[in-house]
Amino acid sequence: MLSKTNLEILVKIIYAVETGGQVYGNCRYDDFTEAYTNSSNETAITIGAGQWFAGEAKTLLQKIKEKDPDTFKKLDSKGEIAADLKSADWSKYQLKKSSAKAKTIVKIISSAAGKEVQDSLVREQMEKYVTEAEKLGVTDQAALMMCANFRHQGGLSAVKRVLGKTQKPYTLDHIYSACCTDTGNQVGAYKSRQKFVYNTLKDKVSNKVKEETKMGVTAQQIIDIMDGWVGLSRAKGTHKPIIDLYNSHKPLARGYAVNYSDQFCDTTVSAAFIKAGAVDLIGGTECGVEEHVKLFQKAGIWIEDGTITPEKGDIVVFNWDDATQPNDEYSDHIGVVRSVASKNFETTEGNMSGGIVGHRTVPIGWGYIRGFARPKYAKANTSTPKEDKKPTKENTSSQTYTVKAGDNLTKIAKKYGTTVQVLVDLNNIKNKDLINVGQVLKLPGTKSFCVGCRVRVNKSATHYATGQKIASFVKGSEYKVIQVGTGKCLLGGIVSWVKNEDLTLL
Repeated sequence: MLSKTNLEILVKIIYAVETGGQVYGNCRYDDFTEAYTNSSNETAITIGAGQWFAGEAKTLLQKIKEKDPDTFKKLDSKGEIAADLKSADWSKYQLKKSSAKAKTIVKIISSAAGKEVQDSLVREQMEKYVTEAEKLGVTDQAALMMCANFRHQGGLSAVKRVLGKTQKPYTLDHIYSACCTDTGNQVGAYKSRQKFVYNTLKDKVSNKVKEETKMGVTAQQIIDIMDGWVGLSRAKGTHKPIIDLYNSHKPLARGYAVNYSDQFCDTTVSAAFIKAGAVDLIGGTECGVEEHVKLFQKAGIWIEDGTITPEKGDIVVFNWDDATQPNDEYSDHIGVVRSVASKNFETTEGNMSGGIVGHRTVPIGWGYIRGFARPKYAKANTSTPKEDKKPTKENTSSQTYTVKAGDNLTKIAKKYGTTVQVLVDLNNIKNKDLINVGQVLKLPGTKSFCVGCRVRVNKSATHYATGQKIASFVKGSEYKVIQVGTGKCLLGGIVSWVKNEDLTLL
C-alpha cells in the first residue's frame, strides 16, 4: 500500500509520461487520440490525461455521466455519446478527431466533473496496480511505483516479465536495471519514459520512504488492521488472505511458506505489519513465536517481564506451559494489545481457539504472559493526517443522486445517512412511494461521510472502489472512516477504499 503522498506523486508521473510531455506535474485532460495512431493494436480511441483506451474510455465517460448527469446531458445535447455508451462496441470505437462526436467527448472530459473523475480513476488504477505488485513480492515504495508504471503501459504480463529478470531484493535500482534489458518489448523500448520515471522516483520518493512508511506508522494503525480481520477462520478458509499476504513478503522467514492448515498467530501479527509497510518495527517477519522473540531481542524492543502494564500496540507473547511469573519458558502464542484498563488489557490474536482471529481479555500480570515487544511507533499526532484531527465532512451541499431500477426512498435515505422525510421535503416529492428511474434527487449536505464517523459495509456490496472483490467477512461489518475521497471512504481495520453507495452511515 502506498502512502498518500506517494500515491499523488505516482499520479503526476503517469500523467506526465502519458500526456504531459514527460514534465512532472503536466498533463492534458482533453487529450483525444484516434484509433491506430500509435500501433496497429489500438483499434479504438484513447482519451484523457491517463490515456484510457477502448473499454476504459467507455468507463471514464460513464463515470463522468454518473458524476454530473446535468452537465453531461448539456454537452451531449444530441444524446449521441449517451447512446453509444449503451450500444456501441467500445473495443472498436473509432472516431476522427475532427468529428462532432469527438469534439463532444473532448468537452465532456475537459469539464470540471471530467477532470475530477479522471483524477479519481487514475488513483483507483494505481492502487490496484500497486496491490498486484505487492502480491508478486515487491514491498519497496519506489519499486511498487515503478511496477505500476509498467502495468499501466504494458499490462500485468509486462510487470511479471521485468520482475523475472530482476535481481532480488526488488529495489527501484534493480528493477530499472532489468527494465533496461527488456529492449524487445514495449516497456523496455520506451527508454526515455522509463528513465524519466526512474529519475523522478529517485528524486521524490526514495529518500522519503523510511520516514513515511516505517517511522510514520502508529500503534492505532496496527490495531485497526488486526481488528479488521476479527472473525476470519481457518475452518472456513476465510483466513487465507492473511496467509497469502504473509507469503507475498520476501524473503520468507527461514525460507518457509506458511500453509493454510498451519497455526497462524504470529503469521497474523507479521501480516499486519506487512500491510502497514512497517516490518522493520518488529525486527522482521516470522511465523514462529519463539523465533520472533529472538528478532525482538535483536531489535532491542523486547521486555522480559510479564507483570508490567502494557501499552496499546505492544505485542504480547504467551507460554501456555507455565502459569506463574516470572515466565521465561518456550513461547507458544502471540497477539497485539488493543486497549488497556486498570486491571486488564484486551488483545487481538490470530489462531485463537477454533482457529479464528479474535479478542481476549487478559489480567495484567497473568502468569501465562511470557513478555512483551514494544515497537517504536510514531506518535499519533505526527502521522495522522490533518483532516483526522478534526472531522471534516465531504462537501455534499450540491450532491445529487440519479434513481436506478429497484431504488426507493427508504433505500436511498439509508445509503446516504438521511431520512425519507428529508428527501421528500428537499425534492418536493408528493408521493413518497413513487419515484422514477432516471430522476435526479437532491441530497442533504448536513449529514454525510466524514473522518471519524462509523459506517457499515452493505451486504449487497461486491467490489472495493479499487476493483478487488470484497471479502464476505467485510459485508455487514462496521468500521471507522479514516479518510474521505470523492465518492468513496477509506475504512480503518481493512484499510481499503469502499464506494459511498456501498456504505450505510451509522
